[in-house]
Amino acid sequence: MKNDELEIDKIYDKTAKKYRDERSSKGTIHNTYIANPAIRTMLQDVRDKRLLDIGCGYGEDLKYFYNLGAEVIGIELNGELINLAKQDPELKDVEIFQGSIYSLNFKKSFDICLANLVLDQVKDLDQALREVNKVLKNGGIFVFSVAHPLNCATNNYQEQLSDYFTTRKGYFHPTSMTCSIPYYYRNFEDYSKTFFNAGFFIKKIVEPKPLPEAKTIFLEKFERFSKLPDILIFELIKYKSFNNGSDNLHPGD
Repeated sequence: MKNDELEIDKIYDKTAKKYRDERSSKGTIHNTYIANPAIRTMLQDVRDKRLLDIGCGYGEDLKYFYNLGAEVIGIELNGELINLAKQDPELKDVEIFQGSIYSLNFKKSFDICLANLVLDQVKDLDQALREVNKVLKNGGIFVFSVAHPLNCATNNYQEQLSDYFTTRKGYFHPTSMTCSIPYYYRNFEDYSKTFFNAGFFIKKIVEPKPLPEAKTIFLEKFERFSKLPDILIFELIKYKSFNNGSDNLHPGD
């Protein structure tokens, strides 16, 4: 594992069950009421499509898209999260592999790749995107969400914007975790250059607001993120292939 992966893996070794339980009970405003509904609106036509969920965690998105008729496969870095996913009876027929976004090796390509609030925890975005490119069909789409750059640059809007341009590492302190979570801040230009260099065009950018239902549960955050963006979602389309070669293919597909 790379150092950024080791840090994340150790965090989820300690917090996976608490993270799953809190997300499954009242949810979080970031996932349940902002990122997830926006992504699900973007990805409605998935029946019979091959979909790879990168950083699938305990399987929430896997289960949703499986029930819509997609042929889903998950890949997740952390073994504790994989164990939780495999305990879910609704995922008993879904293949989930332990592995890294820095090394995606599958025999058959995918129509869709998804990474929901994963890539802002990835240090080497260029390598990660080239690996996604490798497993996507020509013209395939990659949908991913990250913490919005303005949110990151202002420490969740608790500080004034003092440095928009410098790429850097920071930490979030989510209520669903018992520790801090690292993120890598990038501005819009950083993202767009990396996309193009990795063989992608931007098809759509979404800056979703929270669902109205969040107001009764997360009033202060609902009001903040109804005015200031919390999450940024990209839909990319593959326009160019990279032949990276693959020696260690995942067995099923």
